[in-house]
Amino acid sequence: MRENSLNVNSDMNLLFDKKVAICHEWIDNIGGGEKVLLEIAANFSNPDVYTLWGDKAVGTKLNLHYQDTFMRWIPPRFRRNLGFAFMPLAWFTLRKKLKSYDLVVTSSWAFAHICGKFNRNSVNYIHTPGRYWWNPDIDQRTRLKIPTPALSFLRILDSYFSKQHGHNIANSETTARRIKNYWHQSAIVINPPVDLDYFSINESKDSVGNGFLLGVGRFVPYKNMSFIIELGEYLGLPVVIAGHGPLYGALMGQADEAKVEVLVINNPSDSEIRELYRSASALIYPAIEDFGIVPVEAMGCGLRVIGLDQGGLIETVEQGIGGSLVSRMDVKAFADAIMALPETTREQVRESVMKFGKSSFNIKFQAFMCEKFDESGS
Repeated sequence: MRENSLNVNSDMNLLFDKKVAICHEWIDNIGGGEKVLLEIAANFSNPDVYTLWGDKAVGTKLNLHYQDTFMRWIPPRFRRNLGFAFMPLAWFTLRKKLKSYDLVVTSSWAFAHICGKFNRNSVNYIHTPGRYWWNPDIDQRTRLKIPTPALSFLRILDSYFSKQHGHNIANSETTARRIKNYWHQSAIVINPPVDLDYFSINESKDSVGNGFLLGVGRFVPYKNMSFIIELGEYLGLPVVIAGHGPLYGALMGQADEAKVEVLVINNPSDSEIRELYRSASALIYPAIEDFGIVPVEAMGCGLRVIGLDQGGLIETVEQGIGGSLVSRMDVKAFADAIMALPETTREQVRESVMKFGKSSFNIKFQAFMCEKFDESGS
């Protein structure tokens, strides 16, 4: 267990010796959810991690041992769409195992929160109630592949399984509102941990960016990476896109035809991303996120963010300091926001997001766990 991840409350010692299970949806790439998973796991001594399916290479890179379910045998192209119907059943196969633990923690953005029903001491860290069926307008990947009647059925299932599944932690006020609206439950907000020790300002570097617009994230439709290239063409500025995903080929094709220089970086390392944050003029983030770790990482490096005034960004981007948020997905609106940004230093930008660091997460998470565990009488 990492010593620097903990500001130990003496009551937290009650949890160190407990048998703990953590249930995380799936582990086939490294994203914000996996970073949260690792930090949650660091708060316990040798927890067992369960997931629907995993990728061995990803597990090795994360230095994470996990146990998965029969869903590992479903072809990858079906898991996130047709596979949704099997997810509750897959989690139910772990029911007896999970009853044997002193504590179950779930890391859920689909059905993992079901596991909270299998143990009287359970806490759910909710990244969002299943956005695939509750908010298909945000993530069009599922809306295009799952018929409307099936989406309605998934909502009914999710509502049913949310009953008596344990205490809820939401990753943002946006997610807390969704939990209230969809599950009719309350949730305390504890924002995800962002590694602001790593994503920091390079003091020896010129504080002025290199004149390129930056996009970081998965190459999937709802991230709207192609919009960033269009914005670069509108402003006559070079663009760098960094990430991974199924739209890599399409973005490469758009880059080749663009009127400005566009660099698409596939599977960048953390150090490459940090250097991009430190060198760019602005991070363009035209996506609606539940919280959004990438923008906070960027601001930790002193880079301002231009994004939509919806979702998690309204909680993390301080208008005029951390960047600027616009009301619609429009090239001119984003361009105007960039041109109207007031002068701020990288230090000021970084200071605006320091409350989202790992230490803040761990202090709040530990306090919540101790309070709820004590309430259980165990």
